[in-house]
Amino acid sequence: EFTAYITNYLIGNYTNGSGTTFHPINWIHPIAGLATENSPIVTSTTNIAGIAHNQYVTWIAGDDFPSGSIGRKTVTWNWNGSVWTMYRPPIVGSTHHYLHDITIGENGDVYTVGEFITYYSGSYRRNTLVFKWSGTAWVRKTSDNDAGGQSYLNAVGMAGNDVYAVGYYSSSGYKPLLLKWDGVKFANQNLALPPGVTSGSLTDISFNSATNGWIAGSLGGYTYHFDGASWTPVQLPSGTAVTRVVATSVNDAWGISYNSNRLFHYTTAGGWQEYMYSFPTGTKLYGIDANSPDNVWTVGYGGNGNYYYWFYDGASWDQIPANPSAYTDISVAFGQVWAVGNKSCG
Repeated sequence: EFTAYITNYLIGNYTNGSGTTFHPINWIHPIAGLATENSPIVTSTTNIAGIAHNQYVTWIAGDDFPSGSIGRKTVTWNWNGSVWTMYRPPIVGSTHHYLHDITIGENGDVYTVGEFITYYSGSYRRNTLVFKWSGTAWVRKTSDNDAGGQSYLNAVGMAGNDVYAVGYYSSSGYKPLLLKWDGVKFANQNLALPPGVTSGSLTDISFNSATNGWIAGSLGGYTYHFDGASWTPVQLPSGTAVTRVVATSVNDAWGISYNSNRLFHYTTAGGWQEYMYSFPTGTKLYGIDANSPDNVWTVGYGGNGNYYYWFYDGASWDQIPANPSAYTDISVAFGQVWAVGNKSCG
């Protein structure tokens, strides 16, 4: 159901002088003009789901409800350093289409994932949706679905040249869905549930190399770690969940529990531990990203109508007011931090 559609919201961008070390005190938001005449969002129905960038380009992905449409449609925007350009992926079905995440690989490949909805045997069914950027247009890639139920993709990531997408299927209870591009299609990897867990879904995936990555989700108190060959369940502190994750090194990762104030840190020495930080009352964390163990960023709601960035420099976290508000995703790479979000229509 769609009860609070969203309108244009700014993207803030900070680059320091050297392009390597961040100093939050110097954060500038917004860059002059970026959130006004250069804003890529053009309708009051737009929902922004994800952002990714490298040294050359920035991509954001989401969906909107074009005038005259009978359902929501996928939409992306590309920032080339001077202008935003909108690109719509091809329409697959006649009803709703959504994009939930976007990624740029080290090789420059760009993928975005989500779902489209079909009407089947008297009910609506979710189906996986994957597009790759060809250099001039989005091209749909075949992706596996559960034959008897719902299939949904939440996130996409690249381990070197390998591309993975994660979500869930639900023919008989929620089960994790891990897809990998095999040269022909995004094929189901049949990821086994952790010990003692009977249902679960995957909500995020992150790699910092071809041999180190993490999957987060609703997994009965587990995450998955990738060593370049296989995925292994890794237990969290009792009664907790990590639903957004970022791999920072082979020995280090960070995660958040989406829509809560719970922050988690992984080290090889100590495993996953909840990081106790004094967030404002009512904090809800939404996005996290990093490009090293000493350059970690998260964004979210800080209570009392205030939104914040939080920055980790390898030793401690600092809180930075976000102005305006409502950032929900963040991308950290190549001496830049980009943040994007939505705000409810009044």
